[in-house]
Amino acid sequence: FIYWLIYFLCLLPNFVQKFLVNTFFTKRHHKKSLANNIEEVVFRMSTNFSTVRSLFHMGQDEMKHVKEFDEKWLEEHSDLLLFYYGKADKWCP
Repeated sequence: FIYWLIYFLCLLPNFVQKFLVNTFFTKRHHKKSLANNIEEVVFRMSTNFSTVRSLFHMGQDEMKHVKEFDEKWLEEHSDLLLFYYGKADKWCP
């Protein structure tokens, strides 16, 4: 269903696509508007059928193969990783 929805969204004129994407994401994150630099990235990613198809494939593949947290791997590579945390981050509560 989502593939078809994105496919038809891609057929709409750009101003309609931008309006729908901005409306969806601002309601989801309870904001009046997205930050300017984020708005364009979200718009390009969510209105490109190939990108959305790849995102769903990646998510499906990850859910299929990642079954448990590999703490040993994380400890071995901790010097290469940097984690950020924000109290108001809606992506990672």
